[in-house]
Amino acid sequence: MSELKPILVPVDFSDDSEAALLWAAQLATCTGHPLVVLHVAHDPPGSPGRYNVDVDESGVLPIPDVALNMLADFLTRMQTSHPDLQPLKDARPLVKGGLPRTRILELADRLDACHIVMGGQGRSSLSSLLMGSKSERVVRLATVPVTIVKSVAFVEQEKSKKAKKKDKERKKREKREKKSKKSKAEKGGDSA
Repeated sequence: MSELKPILVPVDFSDDSEAALLWAAQLATCTGHPLVVLHVAHDPPGSPGRYNVDVDESGVLPIPDVALNMLADFLTRMQTSHPDLQPLKDARPLVKGGLPRTRILELADRLDACHIVMGGQGRSSLSSLLMGSKSERVVRLATVPVTIVKSVAFVEQEKSKKAKKKDKERKKREKREKKSKKSKAEKGGDSA
């Protein structure tokens, strides 16, 4: 019997990547496929110094070491928060350097992944406006199915925006109707 292909889950520690990891863990529970949780270590232009959080006795740790510690902490937090999801406990952490948009695709091929599950928002919204989002590029170029997951917080925020917009439109409509009724009442009073 051949080994099952992994589900690749690229994470950047954002709310959307947490949601993606949970979704992938539920998929892995149903299918039996293992999880590979990938963090692509890079120092993005929009937030330099992201990996300057841990230091050793010399005062400096290489970015891949810091990224691996961050990924281990992220996985531990997720495992602790969701002890019922065995695939999270069995997940294989992987840190690679490079640009996320290319490394995700490269590693999906190299690992022979059966699926990629990733967050839709991520951390660098300005750069995605300038260059296109990482998830959009992965969806376009991947040779395996890709699922993009939005966090509950993002979905709730979008629902709230839509509700506020509808409420604003309703108030405008009511104001116009009230103004129209007032105008008709004034016209009717003038002709009597």
